[in-house]
Amino acid sequence: MATIETDAAPEPTFNALLMEIASHIATDDLNALKYMFKDLLPPNKLDKISDALGIFTPLKEKRLIQHGKTLLLTQAFLKIGRNDLLPTLQQIGPEDDRDGTFPDGTVSPVRLALFEIAQNLTPEEVEKAKFYFGDIIGKQKQGKIKNAFDLLTVLEQLKPTNFMVKLETFLGDMDRMDLVSDLKDFRKHNVTDTPCNLPSRTPRGSTQEVHRGLDAEYASAAPKSGGAAPHGSDAKKATSNKLFPGALGKGNYGIDVEKASDMRLLDRAAESVCSIKTNGTGFMVGDGCIMTAAHVLKEALGITDEEIRKLQETSSTQSEIQKRLVTNGLSVLFTHEDNVIRVFQLKTLRYVNIQLDTAVVELAPSMDGKFPQAFTRFLSNHKGFFNFLGHTGGLTLYRDHNCYTITEEYEFKKMKIELLKSKIPPELLNVYDTFGKNPSFLQFHCSLTYGASGSPGVVVEQGEVRVLTMLLARHPVIPDNIHIDPKLCVEQGVTMKAIYEDMKTADPQLHWEIYGTS
Repeated sequence: MATIETDAAPEPTFNALLMEIASHIATDDLNALKYMFKDLLPPNKLDKISDALGIFTPLKEKRLIQHGKTLLLTQAFLKIGRNDLLPTLQQIGPEDDRDGTFPDGTVSPVRLALFEIAQNLTPEEVEKAKFYFGDIIGKQKQGKIKNAFDLLTVLEQLKPTNFMVKLETFLGDMDRMDLVSDLKDFRKHNVTDTPCNLPSRTPRGSTQEVHRGLDAEYASAAPKSGGAAPHGSDAKKATSNKLFPGALGKGNYGIDVEKASDMRLLDRAAESVCSIKTNGTGFMVGDGCIMTAAHVLKEALGITDEEIRKLQETSSTQSEIQKRLVTNGLSVLFTHEDNVIRVFQLKTLRYVNIQLDTAVVELAPSMDGKFPQAFTRFLSNHKGFFNFLGHTGGLTLYRDHNCYTITEEYEFKKMKIELLKSKIPPELLNVYDTFGKNPSFLQFHCSLTYGASGSPGVVVEQGEVRVLTMLLARHPVIPDNIHIDPKLCVEQGVTMKAIYEDMKTADPQLHWEIYGTS
């Protein structure tokens, strides 16, 4: 216990030194840091950051910088030419290496390559680029481009799959062969521009529709028409990929930000995530179904706690809830990247497990008979960074790509001790003693808030989006008038492996539809 308190003691000094450093960072340096850290900062808050503290705060919350852990800032200050700030950093820890290597899982090689290009573009070349890419950028976005970092950000958003090729062509036309040579060399050894897309979903009932999954940790072939299990060459072909691979490689850091196509993958996946009223989120699984947190349905339909407890015990309770699904007219909304909103009515409650706080509901088909494509790949376990796609208090969908798992018991104990110091009643913190002891649930840090329950936590691996967990709740549950540091809160989700195992017994048919196994 004394060790934990000792570790926490230097924090005010660390904060004071960060404030001192922030006071010496001007606008140009701020823009450079915002671009360098754009994969680590909340995307919905990035444009609103007006000073360096706006950058340091989320980095501290994600524990990417802290007392004795300043390598990320050291390398960043070297890259922007602010070596004069390094002595201040060295007051709170040993001198970091200055070899230009960032900590794993932070600033990617592609971000650094683009940063170098932005640093070397003149203001005149930025203006020429705005004209050169005018048809792609459009007049409205042109007015928002003030520097080279803004330019690359806009181009990356609008042309994610062939962004590098477009940029290389422009640099060549501007006779910046020095940058073309560097970019070609980087692309040759690090990045391809081939888009990696999720499999296209064919109309409901198609014999070509692919469902991934399998018992014994192997992927199954697509179900044949009528629900027949795979056989022959289809079954043999199906064993080439694992449904629940244990290792991700590359340090298990969730999204591979070295590939712009991975960002595009998440954009595509977001089209399969829906808002349920304003109090929850769901995502497509199986054949025209959504998975969400059971408590989201409870709140949306006005179901009592007693009915929830009886739901798995009596068919009459299920019938009553089914009736409410139909008469309530509850709908879900999917927003596509072109801002087109598709609305579906909930039709049939297919599965519920109160202990896992999980429900699967079938949607009523739209007039064209098509549904958003379903998530078809899943992970059983994962350590490190991952992404959440979810709605927070409304229709806007947010992506938090800096979530990370908490697996060590001492981390929970340390957070509990800090909360006790903040005078939080001990009885509200007993849940911290249970974290990490039930394999059906995963604990992590994320920034999504009310309305995100039911959001899928995903990892991009091997050109596919794989669902790891589903967000359920934030702990501790305390009265609104008590404020605590968000970094001491722990979010919890149910693992996809737990749902997989339970559904295999509870509803083999639905299990087959979602995972491709009976």
